[in-house]
Amino acid sequence: MQPGFIATEMSARADDARLVVPLERGVAAMVAAIEAEPVRACVPQWPWRALNLVWPRLPRAVVARLGRPGSGSPALGEVSHNRWPRPI
Repeated sequence: MQPGFIATEMSARADDARLVVPLERGVAAMVAAIEAEPVRACVPQWPWRALNLVWPRLPRAVVARLGRPGSGSPALGEVSHNRWPRPI
């Protein structure tokens, strides 16, 4: 399971909440994924499934730029390009 950002007490302290989904939606997505028993699941699927396909193919310079403070996408930059799961 590859959970995205779900609204919890911990995520409420984040500066950038654009990719955070409401708790009910996040939990429902996790339950649906568990019941479907896939090999791997991004929850919620949007935008994480799309990012999971694109992220490994981005040039390192673009990934580094996304992670810089003030880039507008600090949540995306927190994920290391080397550790991002590659599609099966």
